Amino acid sequence: MNNTVADFIYPYPRHPVAHIVRHDNYASYLKGDENLVKTAGVGLIFITLPAVFKAIPLGEFFATLFFALLVVASLTSSISILEMPVAYLIEKKGFARPKAAIFVGGIGFVLGIAVSFGYGLWSHITLGEMTMLDVFDYLGSNVILPFAA
Repeated sequence: MNNTVADFIYPYPRHPVAHIVRHDNYASYLKGDENLVKTAGVGLIFITLPAVFKAIPLGEFFATLFFALLVVASLTSSISILEMPVAYLIEKKGFARPKAAIFVGGIGFVLGIAVSFGYGLWSHITLGEMTMLDVFDYLGSNVILPFAA
């Protein structure tokens, strides 16, 4: 018998979720697009997972629960990320906490708008083949994070 990891994760072979776990192209099949399946990142969360939720019983409930918890996780992570520059401004530059938090949050908000415009108004602006999100992701992951560590 040919047991796969998918057989242990979801042992019901005729259920649509088993096909999604076994074959990444199942979500593409649902949409009719072979390039649709994403296995990581934004594509996984906003393209592949909605197809999975659509295929399971009570999918709308679990999708709503998942995305609500994703919002909570992103907000709490954002707060912890802002804490380091806020603490720096308080300790080294003498800012009051509310002023430092608004200043750092404002910078993040403006940068977020730039990334958002990268998918609309500024979609023609690229660096090579990288969109605004790709540029910020590359700088954060490959430049800022290693430098700060």
